[in-house]
Amino acid sequence: MKKMWYVCTAIAVVVLTLYFVQFVLVELPFFSTDQSDWGSFGSYASGTLGPLFAFLAYLGIREQISQQRDTIIKQQEQKALDEHLNRIRETFEKLSIQSQSSVLPLEKFCDITLDKTTKYQLSRQLTNVDTFTIIEDIIDAGRLLQGAEFVYKNYLHLIEQSVEHLDIECPLNEHKWVATTTWRGFQKSAMFINILALKALRDVVILNQEMFSNEHRELLIYTSAYERWAKHWERLGLGF
Repeated sequence: MKKMWYVCTAIAVVVLTLYFVQFVLVELPFFSTDQSDWGSFGSYASGTLGPLFAFLAYLGIREQISQQRDTIIKQQEQKALDEHLNRIRETFEKLSIQSQSSVLPLEKFCDITLDKTTKYQLSRQLTNVDTFTIIEDIIDAGRLLQGAEFVYKNYLHLIEQSVEHLDIECPLNEHKWVATTTWRGFQKSAMFINILALKALRDVVILNQEMFSNEHRELLIYTSAYERWAKHWERLGLGF
């Protein structure tokens, strides 16, 4: 479109320049000196080029409308994306709060405080815990952590798709930072639940598999998930 405008503009400039040179500066060979001839040529040119310029103007307006429509669509898509990301973030944050709440009764039962306990102390202090009465609580806490992982992966996947072709900093990087930081916050709680799950499997479930068949499956799913999480956190260079 722009090239066509350039060509038409160049033609108009050439014609006007020739007319100015012919009648003001110097007579050019092969060009008429009779203004009526130039008038006739002008009528011919206007009749020929006028519709062309009008058509180009129509194409320009149509292209402008198309660009405006594309801009509106992109703005709507961006708004929908932002709303979707915010909903996922809210869900992720709610799961984080629920997971922490589910761990608190277990902390109280085991008489420990995760915020004040190191990894080495955590393993030692849970040695004598009787997991028989808290198996269901362990499973519930494990389910919440697995749900948080599912939301985290979808959250991160959506963010990475959205910034795939962007080379500059953008608000989506903030979402990514929130997602990664929040997921990191699950590490100690997940380790705590994993130690209890392994202990419950060893001390209670495996010895009574017929009675605890469902619990056996649930606990195995969680411990397998934790092994995957631990590798991921190690790659991120996390620790406490």
